[in-house]
Amino acid sequence: MPALQILPLPAGPGFLPAVAQGILALGAERGLGLNLASLHVCVPGLPLASLLRRELGRVAAQPLLLPVCDTLARWAGTQVLQPAPLPESERLLLLRAALAERRWFEEGALWGVAGEMAALFDELTENALALPADEAAFVAELEAAYAIRHSVPLAFEARVVHELWRVLAGLGRPDAPGAYALQLARLAEAAAAPLVAVLDGPPETALKPAEKAFYQRYAERQPVFLYYPMPRQQDEAPLMRTLAAAWPLPDPAQEMAPLLERAHALPARVPASPLAERLQILAARGREQEARGAAALVLQWLQEGKRRIALIAQDRLVARRVRALLERREVLVADETGWKLSTSRAGAVLDGLLETVAGAAYY
Repeated sequence: MPALQILPLPAGPGFLPAVAQGILALGAERGLGLNLASLHVCVPGLPLASLLRRELGRVAAQPLLLPVCDTLARWAGTQVLQPAPLPESERLLLLRAALAERRWFEEGALWGVAGEMAALFDELTENALALPADEAAFVAELEAAYAIRHSVPLAFEARVVHELWRVLAGLGRPDAPGAYALQLARLAEAAAAPLVAVLDGPPETALKPAEKAFYQRYAERQPVFLYYPMPRQQDEAPLMRTLAAAWPLPDPAQEMAPLLERAHALPARVPASPLAERLQILAARGREQEARGAAALVLQWLQEGKRRIALIAQDRLVARRVRALLERREVLVADETGWKLSTSRAGAVLDGLLETVAGAAYY
């Protein structure tokens, strides 16, 4: 009988090879041999899909037809809904118009309140609902969820939420989280082949409620295999034990000691650190020096023959500067940090226009 299997694996270089071996073993068990085209593999991001395909070819050590690798959101997006989901821009306009009609807030605050209401509706939809069986069940679950919120003692806030949701509900078109849940429901109902998913953490934290429900319902029809890197605390590798001692997972029942105290206590727990000669902390006086230092280090590694280099950015401005410095040297960077609109020239122009409009509203 189909079932859901949750398979934690040690984090590190052996993670993807182990996933690839599991996929090949599944293909052999199903009699697919080296034709894995009927299997579907879900990954957290498309860059990982490319790495997994490469690993499958390396582990198989012979030509094979690869499975379909995609993110769950992109796969769900192949399901066409009627009526079409409500675009975010149109939803904000409707919320703003409804707020203006009710005169609950000042004119200058309407766009901000509309944005906050949209974010609240998304959160409620994502966390208050199970995967619906169909559109009618989805509407019933929404009504039950928002009716509960309407009963809270904060009468005015509850009234705002309830009435605005009714405005959107009257359109009969789901918003983005609702459409996602409906699309996942259709995928689960149409399950025709085993499904493999690679998560970036334990299912209870890596998946949204609708995604958890999707995998459970899919497993009622076809086998589902969820692979994820096990938490550092459960990994016996020396490097993972060191990281777990230095940065333990938060414990609600116990206050975490400051970082400096954890650093002083670490040598007693891990006498021979696997990070020795592998971890460097370099001081920088300002963003420019930080960016130049990072770019110089990347160039040095490339000259040494290293090809798989990751940059983890804590500051988007520094990340953009590093990227610019490297591209001057014809080193291309796959930038996944994204650009804040406020840091771009277009954002500055837009900010000036908004300030002009806001100022004109008071004269």
